[in-house]
Amino acid sequence: MANEIVKTVRENADDALVKLSRVVGEDGRVDVSSLSPEAVARCREITRHVKDEKTLSSFGIKLESTKSECSAKLLEMNKIDKAGPVGGYIQEIVDVINESQLADPDKLTGWKKFVAKLPFIGVPAAARVDKLIQKHESAKKTIGRVSDSLATQQADLFQDYNTLDEIQRKTVSYIEQLGMDYVALAQLYKDTEDEYNKMLKENEETPGKWSDQELIAKKRFLEKIDERGHQLFMAAQYNGHILLPQIQKMKDNTEILASSAENIRNHVLPEWETSIAIAIIDQRSEEIAESQKLIKDMHNKMIVQNAENMKNITIKVEENAMRDIIDLDAYRQANTSVVEALKTSAQNIREAAQKRAEARAEISRINKETSEELRGIAKDLEEMYGTGKAAITADELK
Repeated sequence: MANEIVKTVRENADDALVKLSRVVGEDGRVDVSSLSPEAVARCREITRHVKDEKTLSSFGIKLESTKSECSAKLLEMNKIDKAGPVGGYIQEIVDVINESQLADPDKLTGWKKFVAKLPFIGVPAAARVDKLIQKHESAKKTIGRVSDSLATQQADLFQDYNTLDEIQRKTVSYIEQLGMDYVALAQLYKDTEDEYNKMLKENEETPGKWSDQELIAKKRFLEKIDERGHQLFMAAQYNGHILLPQIQKMKDNTEILASSAENIRNHVLPEWETSIAIAIIDQRSEEIAESQKLIKDMHNKMIVQNAENMKNITIKVEENAMRDIIDLDAYRQANTSVVEALKTSAQNIREAAQKRAEARAEISRINKETSEELRGIAKDLEEMYGTGKAAITADELK
């Protein structure tokens, strides 16, 4: 029971860190003052091994393996062009179906219709049926081969979709972990800054308690924490605003290609064979009674619907095949955000440097005033007690 409570508290703290990492102020920082005591404790637990610049440089390095794994899988998937072959197979099926169609004399116009209906010159209904069957048998072999290839490509596309879905989940988890680490470093920065300010105050009260080297080292550690936090922040921004949309776009394109292949195999081809059968019936029905007119009308309607479906599917597949995976507007916006963040970071660094210079000047002035006051006191004591052994020097007063 106690373990479950600890686990729940930890999960709640992690959730708070992830949410806070998404709320960044104008200065590019998160406000850790709003964290609960449990969340602050979780931050300190995450950064418990970060004690100096060396341990700081390796902080979050384990996350790089997840990023490398996802990047490698994406690269391998992009090396293989699935859209081209699938689109080629679909186009081949469309071409074969179009070539296997036989013109109906009743649908011809002008002199072609007149000649087609002339005795001994026009094509009799029985001859048209034989030719239609012959074209169908010839096309069926090609369509069978292409359909098998489409089935293989469809299976590969479904596997690619599952792989992309796994990469997407891992990337989201990676971004959340980056956010947690970023907030944890922000808390470490605050704690270290408090320590640094405390050292400065103690030096004011007791000059020389902390050496200049110790103060400089602490200040440099602060800057390195800020720099590492900025690196994690930029990594989260890139993966969240550029990589994730690309993965989603790849998933959408893969799903469209797989759906197109499935529609061709499970809907278009059966309807094509149905339309061939209807065409044969229609050709053999020229001398049948008026009651058969309904079948012919249905056949004509099916032909139009099939043609329209084929056209729409072909256009849709070609448009999706030519569609760019990367959204240029999103990419441009993300780059703009990166540049603005870098400018802000540079400004913060310049301001920090200026403040350090001002602090050093102020410390120098205070030390100078203190030395002058001590020499005055020593001089007064020399006048009071003489310059003998009992005299107290300025160095002893220090």
